[in-house]
Amino acid sequence: RIEAILPFADKIDRHTFYTQELLFQLRKAGKKIVEIPISCSDWRKSRFNLFHEGFYRYFKLFQLWARSLKK
Repeated sequence: RIEAILPFADKIDRHTFYTQELLFQLRKAGKKIVEIPISCSDWRKSRFNLFHEGFYRYFKLFQLWARSLKK
């Protein structure tokens, strides 16, 4: 529900890491998390860069882990 995530809106990454950040914040706050499966098709040519994406995700997960240790 939108009212459950609004308090965390200012803490959420605006790029591709927002889902992990949101799940971390909700779990830390003790909120209930429900997974809803969806189906999506995208036929555009991929511009995926494995090195960039791997580094970005690892760095963001490290930041999330480091922040969890502070509290």
